Amino acid sequence: MTAHVRKLPRKCSFMLLFGERIYSLDVNPGRFHNNKTGKSAVATTHWSGWPCDIAEPDPRDQMHVQWFNEFLGRTNISFFGKYERPPYTAEQLDFNV
Repeated sequence: MTAHVRKLPRKCSFMLLFGERIYSLDVNPGRFHNNKTGKSAVATTHWSGWPCDIAEPDPRDQMHVQWFNEFLGRTNISFFGKYERPPYTAEQLDFNV
């Protein structure tokens, strides 16, 4: 999991790796993802499944913990640790958390 601390809007990425990327979620990407089939490009939040050459757009606007839980659910991962949000600074948030 990665999170950009100084990017507006907030950006985070989740990846499931098994020797190579087999599933990923890119929230608020910084650039377009070009799909190899259909000659289309996705500029919004998107999911990619192995072989990760097709992006499935997801237009929802969610908090980091919601994306985290969605990623865990889609990848069938059980997480028993304590969730801690990325260290976004106050000036990046729409409200103080």
